[in-house]
Amino acid sequence: MNNNLIVQYKILFENKVFDWGMSNREIMKVVDTSNSSLTYFLNDWHRIPEIDESLLPDIESALENPALEIDTGATVIDIMIQNNVVNFFDSEGFHSTMPLQDFKEIVIGWKEFLMSKPLPGRIK
Repeated sequence: MNNNLIVQYKILFENKVFDWGMSNREIMKVVDTSNSSLTYFLNDWHRIPEIDESLLPDIESALENPALEIDTGATVIDIMIQNNVVNFFDSEGFHSTMPLQDFKEIVIGWKEFLMSKPLPGRIK
């Protein structure tokens, strides 16, 4: 992901350690951005197979055919992709928008971070 996107959206990828007590510690990968909808959306998409088999193909389809309308979602945030933009919606309606190409690069950066060490999971 290019540095301009990191600065523009204030993107921070982190490996956080959560201590659940009784020697039960876990590493979780999280993202924070200046766009709360983007942050919530990405944090919900943390399984690489789902990103590869659903989200990235939807993005590619939208880039190939900008008139196509694609809806997908997460627990808290839904998106609609059309005309080279991504619109974010929460339970109250429209929240924000961003260029599709920026979104694609950020999703790829998130996926690469998810695959990097340390991998999420329990710490022994």
